[in-house]
Amino acid sequence: MSLSRALDSLSGDRDTQAAIRRIVALFRDHAGECFSRTKVAANTGVSVELTACILRVLGEAFVLESSGEPPTYCFGGDRANEIEIDRFLRNSGRSAGAVRNNVEKFRNRYGR
Repeated sequence: MSLSRALDSLSGDRDTQAAIRRIVALFRDHAGECFSRTKVAANTGVSVELTACILRVLGEAFVLESSGEPPTYCFGGDRANEIEIDRFLRNSGRSAGAVRNNVEKFRNRYGR
């Protein structure tokens, strides 16, 4: 499986996508380092419930490796997943930037 399949099974709302972006960026920046779901939640500012859901899906999609009980999650640095993660972060960053620009233009045009 892959990151794209994992993303398809998660909610597409803006808050969930932002949470996914923060979690994936954390694991990409700390490849090989293992985190519990509470540590991921603390480092990203995402609720523990949403973090647990996202981590479970990423683990089932083999984007992250999970082990133990309670599970700890690691990103092994798989090159194919790394490319997909970089593409996801780049595209989601552009999308968030476009939304900010559109909101800014609207506020400039019609006032706050």
